[in-house]
Amino acid sequence: MIFKIILGSMLLSVTVMVVSLAAVTSKVRMCVSPDAMPIEKIEDGEHIGLASDFIKQITNNSGSVIELVPTHSWDQSLEYARSGRCDILSAAEENSELKQYFHFTRSYMHFPILIIARAGMPFVSSLDSIRNSRIGIPEGAEYIETLYKRFPDLQIVEVGSTLEGLKALLSQTIDHYLDISASVAYTSRLYGMTHTKIVGVTGDDFHYRIAVSKGDPKLYEKLQSGIESINESEKKRIFSRWIDVDMKLVTDYKLLGVCRISIDRSSITAKML
Repeated sequence: MIFKIILGSMLLSVTVMVVSLAAVTSKVRMCVSPDAMPIEKIEDGEHIGLASDFIKQITNNSGSVIELVPTHSWDQSLEYARSGRCDILSAAEENSELKQYFHFTRSYMHFPILIIARAGMPFVSSLDSIRNSRIGIPEGAEYIETLYKRFPDLQIVEVGSTLEGLKALLSQTIDHYLDISASVAYTSRLYGMTHTKIVGVTGDDFHYRIAVSKGDPKLYEKLQSGIESINESEKKRIFSRWIDVDMKLVTDYKLLGVCRISIDRSSITAKML
């Protein structure tokens, strides 16, 4: 009888230990956009970029353990997330379609959406003034939905990447190109795109949030808490690592009647939390 009681106690201890270990080592499966620098990219099987550094800081703060689920495209990442093969999307813009599947954390970084044109093209005051132009936008960009609601007759041409969008401008396949400031600055510097220029701003910002499966409200709360605990020095460290151009907004209504943005080589002034 004594032996049975001791054995039962040992089994109970082992069970408790296994459950506790599982709770500690349980991983959060993450899907990302595999080729969207400087926001993020999968390179040699590793997640890199702004979102990667923010996710590491957020999960360190929240005590979560991340497991990268490799994909070949953003569309595939969305498919995986909808079907439950991923628990989170690392950097997503909140929209009505995705809200059917995910809870969205607060924004952990956001950037203005710029209007780009070929050198020599005039500055523009708003999207309304170029509604008859052929306007390029990154394929699958969440803000396409917002643009169509505001300007249903826009002539939108989807392009595969920021680089393809800037090249389409130079080849005159499109007349204007819309993209976030971080991607335009990064790509222009990396590829020496000197014959395009910023001619205006849309007045909208692109907000990056973590999309969390609706089936895991506790994970959502943990990640939300992790975002809120990021301090200013951590944000600056992350931005300075990945972006080395400075975008300054200069308003000269007498000369241009619009906002003009100049770029130099020091650092980017990005909108953060």
